[in-house]
Amino acid sequence: MSDGFKFEGLDTLEKELNQTAKEIKNIPAQIVKVLSTVRNNILKTTTSGIDLNGTAFEKYSKMYKTIRSQNSRQSSPVSLTWTGNMLRSMKSFGISHGGEIRFDSTRANDLAVKHNEGKGVPKREFFGLNQKNMDYIEKKLSASITL
Repeated sequence: MSDGFKFEGLDTLEKELNQTAKEIKNIPAQIVKVLSTVRNNILKTTTSGIDLNGTAFEKYSKMYKTIRSQNSRQSSPVSLTWTGNMLRSMKSFGISHGGEIRFDSTRANDLAVKHNEGKGVPKREFFGLNQKNMDYIEKKLSASITL
C-alpha cells in the first residue's frame, strides 16, 4: 500500500500568488504615476518648443511675436504658454481599468484641440503619445508585475 502523494512548494506558490495579487491591485495607482511622468515629459517638450514628434514648433508670426513682447511674454521658443493655464490643466487621472491624461478644464481642452489640430492657429501638435512615451509606459507597467 502507498503512503499517498506528497506536494511540496505550496507555501511558496501561495506567497507568489499573494504577491502577484497585491501587484495587480496596485496597477491603477501605478498607471497614474507613470502617466504623470509622461505628462511632465509632454510639458517639458512643449515649453521647450518641441512637438509630439520631436520637431520644433512652427515659429510665432511676426505680429504675434510683437504682441507677446509687448505683454512681457517669451516669444522664442514657441511654448504654447500665454498664461500657462492650458498646460497646467493637463493632468493624469485614474479611470476604470486604466488611466488617462486629459485637461481638467473645458476651455483648456478646447484650446489644446485648436493647437493640436491647427484650427484657427498654426498646427502645433503637442498633446498625444509618441513612441518614446509608449515604450516608457510599457517598460514601467510591465516591470510592476512579476510573474
